[in-house]
Amino acid sequence: MRKRRLSFSLRAGMSILVFSIIGLSYWGFFAYSYLASSNVYKENALKYISKHNNEIGFKLEVLLNPIGNSLKIIRKQIADSPGYFTSQKFAETLLLHLQNQKDLISIFIASASGDYMQVQNTRPSMIVAGRVAPVGAAYNKWNVVRSDESAADIVSRYSFYGPANQLIDSFDLKNKYDPRQRPFYKNIERSMVADPGGDFVQIDPPYIASSTKQYTFTLTTPVVSKKKLLGMVGQSFEIRTISNFFQSNKISKNSQTFVVDASGKIIIGTDFEKMFYEKDGAVASRSLLDYADPAVNIAASERSRAANKPFEFVSGEKSRKYLAQFSPFPNKLNQQWEILSVAPLEDFLEEMEAANHRLLVFGAGLAIILLIIFYYVVKVLISKPVEGLVFELQQLLEFNNSSGVHRLQTRIEELGILADAINRLKVTLNAFVAYVPRDLVGGLLKSGRPIEIGGESRYMTILFSDLQGFSSLSEVTPTRELLRRVSAYLELMTFSVKEERGTVDKFIGDSVMAFWGAPELNQNHAYHACVAAIRGMRRMVKLNDDLVAAKAPPLVVRIGIHSDAVLVGNIGSMERLSYTVMGDGVNVASRLEGVNKEFSTNICISHAVFMEAGERLCVRPIDLIKVKGRAADIAIYELLGIRDGDAETRPTARDVELGGETANAFASYRAGAYAEAAALYDSISQQFNDPLSRIMAEKCLLLGRRDVS
Repeated sequence: MRKRRLSFSLRAGMSILVFSIIGLSYWGFFAYSYLASSNVYKENALKYISKHNNEIGFKLEVLLNPIGNSLKIIRKQIADSPGYFTSQKFAETLLLHLQNQKDLISIFIASASGDYMQVQNTRPSMIVAGRVAPVGAAYNKWNVVRSDESAADIVSRYSFYGPANQLIDSFDLKNKYDPRQRPFYKNIERSMVADPGGDFVQIDPPYIASSTKQYTFTLTTPVVSKKKLLGMVGQSFEIRTISNFFQSNKISKNSQTFVVDASGKIIIGTDFEKMFYEKDGAVASRSLLDYADPAVNIAASERSRAANKPFEFVSGEKSRKYLAQFSPFPNKLNQQWEILSVAPLEDFLEEMEAANHRLLVFGAGLAIILLIIFYYVVKVLISKPVEGLVFELQQLLEFNNSSGVHRLQTRIEELGILADAINRLKVTLNAFVAYVPRDLVGGLLKSGRPIEIGGESRYMTILFSDLQGFSSLSEVTPTRELLRRVSAYLELMTFSVKEERGTVDKFIGDSVMAFWGAPELNQNHAYHACVAAIRGMRRMVKLNDDLVAAKAPPLVVRIGIHSDAVLVGNIGSMERLSYTVMGDGVNVASRLEGVNKEFSTNICISHAVFMEAGERLCVRPIDLIKVKGRAADIAIYELLGIRDGDAETRPTARDVELGGETANAFASYRAGAYAEAAALYDSISQQFNDPLSRIMAEKCLLLGRRDVS
């Protein structure tokens, strides 16, 4: 079985084509624009990250510079007057510096002899030296004076002051606190080895403050006189301060910024909660490789290869693209740290994505509008005319001319030419079927097969009709008038044949040759041939009435019908073909048409026709005749009507009675009772004024005399 191809209408096909072209063009432009824009945005993002890291370093300096400057001022004051290490009056100076730096938690000084003084902002419920700070305390002061190194315990005095510097509470605590053993002092001593002049400010590693329990940074600077370490000054602030600073200065909404040391340990980060954890009372910094973010882990692994240049990488199950860069930390704080910024590429493309989304929606809407416009343009200018042409062609292929011939209206020149060609083809086919059997042409159109010479044997019914006295009529009738009369008769017979699904083979002068059973098979070919003959004969009555009214002689038609096996098909050459029937059966049908003249009948049918459709026919027997080429006689009948026909073809009461009377007479004739038969035929002749009966009566009398003699 042949597989049917996918098909669709012209309108849909052209719409799909145009939509595809528009869609592909738009998507091509959109893809190119997207890629070009993405590359530009990515390059700008890489530059922006590099700029961001530099700005972060600069802003950190700006953030920490006031603290550093404050440390330098205090350092200078103490270097000029070393007695400030133990001067209670100097606490007011420290408090002034503390109040001028809003981000500071505390400020302290420590001497080389072990003296220590700290001024600290006090928060509600703060624990100081194991005690809860008194209500209303704004700051506290912690003093350690090591005037007597031999003392068993060193006294630490804690004093709490209100907003107006009024003393609220104080207490002493004996301990062996020595600032020189603390990390901040040890770091100063180590840095002095590299820089004996002591002209530096450094930031110490983070720690957890005992009073605030917060992760804390301390900026420190040494107090030096003649390259001798007299002590140090420090100011502390919470790490969260810088984390908040990073949060407020993010490069994008999902970016992260870190300050890390040489080993990759996190010093400061955007997300404060993820940076540190407490271990054994100390601060433990997470490394970039341990950080709870795969993108940060991958960025850390690329640190050595990046060489402080921006780089791109992919992370996560969704293969998100990230941009990152390591940049040197400002070395003014005496630490070899680096700044890392990591940001998803999509953060920088968000604005572009939004613009592209708007462009996509706009483009899709425009494409739909264009498609609708094109759809209706195609419908009006192309599709509708083409559909009309297709309909006309289908009507031609189905051989249906009910639509008639009309001019298709179109503004497209080529379609107009095609419409004219179809109209001409329709006119030609209509004319063609006047020469070739209509069913044959229809079959050729439907099958699509070329005409081939050849035929086949079929049992069919053949009809011949002829005009009585045509030769004499043609001698006395003007040519034009004769043509009009004969054409009226031929048209009448042709329509009668076609109405009964017959095929008009040819016109031979005033004769009509038709057949049933080809090209299309017809199981009731004999019956339909008889019906056509009766219709033609009955319609001739009306035609003759018109002729008589016009004072013209009437036309008498004689018809012969025979059923037989004949050869039917395309006969001739490829230059000239004729679809016709051949064989002895054709000759018999032609002979029967001529028999009518001998017996003064109108429609003569053979016994073969009678055998095919006799029970539906009203007939009367005529005689047995000899046909050239056949040994046996052929029984012939006169067709009077169609018993189960319509009003036009049904037999009259006279026909039925005449048929019955003739059958009785013919029975006597066949039995050899010629005298009886002659009497019966004579009675029929007088009763019905029947020429056939007169002829048969004379024949019976002649045969009777021969028998007597």
